[in-house]
Amino acid sequence: MIRWIIWDIANTILHYHYELVFQRLARLTGKEIPRIRHLIGGDYFTPGSLIYDADAGRIGRKKFIRLLRKRLGIDSRIPNKRLAWCFMDCFELPNATRTLLHFLADHYRMGIISNMNPVQWPHIRETFPTLHEDSGVFAFHVLSCRDKLVKPDLRIYALAFGKACAQSEGALLPGECVFIDDREENVKAAEEFGMRAILADESGPWGIARNLADLGVLLPPADYYPPPVVPRVPSPIRGMA
Repeated sequence: MIRWIIWDIANTILHYHYELVFQRLARLTGKEIPRIRHLIGGDYFTPGSLIYDADAGRIGRKKFIRLLRKRLGIDSRIPNKRLAWCFMDCFELPNATRTLLHFLADHYRMGIISNMNPVQWPHIRETFPTLHEDSGVFAFHVLSCRDKLVKPDLRIYALAFGKACAQSEGALLPGECVFIDDREENVKAAEEFGMRAILADESGPWGIARNLADLGVLLPPADYYPPPVVPRVPSPIRGMA
């Protein structure tokens, strides 16, 4: 029986239009996108990449922007807030996903494990109230930039499982948790830890829902509507003047 549903964020809950980041940086710098990819660090999922090091919590927001400026040769007259903006406003929460999340939160406990850039998280949590810590939808957020562990490291699943155990009534087994992610290596790591796992693909929330149903998870009826969105007051990008 599934008791906990644990989610990734990018391309699992939120559609991440990653190409927009590079298009914006290309317009800002006048450099070709392949050159920008190379300067930022090539493979974003291995150490040494600027994106990876930020996700891993090795560098914070200020240093990330400073190194980005240095590597891309960006003029000092361009403010830090504009550089940070290149990594924002490139996410979308489908209504079907929001509906699924709010329904599931009424019947199951849920958490998040995400490889997260420290520049993007403040924007995400304010833009999408469903993901905010105060929403009541998720019982915990394990974020790589904050917890300094990156999927598919098994320790990040152990950390999340420990948080789930601490908030469960009675003993909890890894097999009573299902983890949802869009990267196969992260799904395999969750299975290695002992969790059930679902690979999110281009079928989006409908594919996730079908896979959850196969595990015996309840799905929202046709007449279910999530609570209305309550806009939050946007927070300034602190330290990004």
